[in-house]
Amino acid sequence: MIVSLKDGLRLFGVALVSCCLAFVCTLFFSYYADASAFGAVPAELSALYEAQMSMAVMVCVISGCGLGLIAAGVLIFYIKLFLDGHVKELGILKAMGYSDARIALGFLVFGASTFLGSAAGYGLSWACMPYVYAQMDIGLGVEISFHVLPLLLFVVAFPAAVCVLAVLFARLLLCRTVSAMLRGQDLSGHVRVKEMKERKNFMHELMRCNVSRKKSIAFFVARGAWCFSSMMQMGLSRHDLSSDSMGAMILIIGIVLPGAILAMPLSTLVKRCGKDIAVMKSLGYSYHRRTESVFGGYRLYALIGFAVGTLYQWGLLKGMVDLLFRSAYGIEYHFSVPVFFIVLAVFIACYEGFVLFMSRRLDRVSVKAIMAE
Repeated sequence: MIVSLKDGLRLFGVALVSCCLAFVCTLFFSYYADASAFGAVPAELSALYEAQMSMAVMVCVISGCGLGLIAAGVLIFYIKLFLDGHVKELGILKAMGYSDARIALGFLVFGASTFLGSAAGYGLSWACMPYVYAQMDIGLGVEISFHVLPLLLFVVAFPAAVCVLAVLFARLLLCRTVSAMLRGQDLSGHVRVKEMKERKNFMHELMRCNVSRKKSIAFFVARGAWCFSSMMQMGLSRHDLSSDSMGAMILIIGIVLPGAILAMPLSTLVKRCGKDIAVMKSLGYSYHRRTESVFGGYRLYALIGFAVGTLYQWGLLKGMVDLLFRSAYGIEYHFSVPVFFIVLAVFIACYEGFVLFMSRRLDRVSVKAIMAE
């Protein structure tokens, strides 16, 4: 099985998520291990010391679990997309005698993208450690030390687990008959779509059916909005709770990570809906109605994801502040309404701009090119 350069470039999102995971977890795991080396902490610093240690543990656990699930989900989504796009070629390989297991082993290259991203994140964390340690210093003078466990966990074990997941998932999807694959049937099986009833609003029904047949894309659109909402509001709301470096790190991740998550599903829509748009163009539908039939149905999922992300960051910050700082320092967390509306406005502008860019790409598909296929 040959993977083209274009296919490899789509794995950039998986590598980027892995990079964020290794960067955050290595940074806070190392700080926790280095700060734990102090045997006795002065009494006046003990409360703040314990709060910082608890915060490091919580950040590692939450970031590691959350980003790890995102990386695995994006990888599974792409494997499914790749297999559906190459079902006939894979059927020919099976007809030539290649086993499902042998073909599935070729998908190790997809899991290997997590290794490259994790290695980059691990190196970046070491580059940022001196500055972050200085910002988090409470007077103990924590020194940077090398720890082999973060290297094994986030650069070796995590990519290895993702590689195994990629092979197993590909093996599961390949359990189809050769005849079905040669006919080009979707590897997920037959999708039963209810016959469309005659309704007054045809475009609304078209949008609804478009979303119902691509539920995984709706999930990742909501997930990207969730990440943007939670990370951006968290970064802008922590100015009085943590250092500037921490807030800047969260904001950067809040910009890069949602972009990587949203790019894949929306680009998939461009690829899968090209024929539909070309036919609609030949029938005289306007540009606005054509693009709304493809992208319009996902706007609701984006707003739902944004709302869930807002609730998530509110609950997380309130819980962390109440648990770690309220009793010792009297610090309370209050939800910032201005920050919410600012982030919401920025998200709407970015999302609609991204959709506009993708819709321009989609509208370039010509009827002549579709007829030639």
